[in-house]
This record gives sequence, structure tokens and C-alpha cells, in this order.
Amino acid sequence: MVFIFLSDGSGVTRQAVVAIIMDYAKIPTKFVGSTYFNGKDAMRREYPKRPWVGVGIMVFKDGKILLGRRAKEPRRGQWSIPGGTIELGEMARDAAIREIREEFAIEIEVIKFFDVFDRIFRDSEGRVQFHYVLVEFVARYTSGELQPSDDVDAAEWADPKNLAKYKLPEDQLAAIGRAMKEFRF
Repeated sequence: MVFIFLSDGSGVTRQAVVAIIMDYAKIPTKFVGSTYFNGKDAMRREYPKRPWVGVGIMVFKDGKILLGRRAKEPRRGQWSIPGGTIELGEMARDAAIREIREEFAIEIEVIKFFDVFDRIFRDSEGRVQFHYVLVEFVARYTSGELQPSDDVDAAEWADPKNLAKYKLPEDQLAAIGRAMKEFRF
């Protein structure tokens, strides 16, 4: 076991401590600076050891649904139902509200839990590159001016009758149809 004590003015940087620990633990250097070992995430999102748990939020306003074009992997450049990962100690409903606020600068009211979806993306060799389990909610817009953040490069209130141009995954299209029918948006 190795103990490292740091005090103000020690001159030891966080990077030096990470390098010492990684060398001691024999963690491959390809993970240096990645989300595998950055003090924030306990594991990497790409090629994870287990699934990440997140939320998906179908937000409705005046009969339209909120869609975002992803600015990050997986599915960068593609339209999707908004969502994101749940933070440690955070309730799923609170994560839904936070993600919409952070990504789109609007406020919502979560109406109901809707479903659970698996998002598994494999690389060209068949390895799991990304794996998310998403708790899906239905919500209604309450206030704010739609402004995409760095996680999405575009946002639109889409007419559910004209979703073909967004090229959404089939399960998202089916979920939107079910939500529209069930909640009569």
C-alpha cells in the first residue's frame, strides 16, 4: 500500500501523483488523461467495464417534442431524444431535470417514468464501445428559451408527424409514438 500526503506548497502536482499511482497500479499509459482515471469518473465511458446508467427525457411542448443533435460520441452529429448520465447520489428524476437545464437552458416538469432502454454500441471488431442503460421519462416544457450547450450543437421542437428527417433510432420513434398516444400531447 502506498500513501501520498500532499500539503499546500509541496510542489507536487496532481499529474505527478496520478503518474505515481498509475505506475504502482500498473495502469496502462493509454488511460492517462482519459475519463478512466481523472478523479471525476470511476471508469471510462468508452470501452467501459460495466454499463453507465443515465436518463432519457421526452420533453413535449405544444404537441412537439424536443430533439438535440449530439455534439459528442456516441452518435455525434445525429439527432436524439435528450439525456445524460446520472451522477453519484442523484435521483433519476433530478438527473432528468438537470440534464435538460444544462443541455438546453429550459425548465421542465417530469410527468412520469416511461421505460428503460439499452444503448449498446459496438466497434468494428464487435467489442462494446459504449453501453448505457437509460431510464426514460416523459416531461413537459415549463419555461426558458431553448439554447443548446456544448453537448448538443442544435436543438429543435420537432413535429412528431415529421420525424423521418431526423433519422432517429427505431426504438426512439416507437417510444415517441407511445408517449404521444398515452399522454395525448
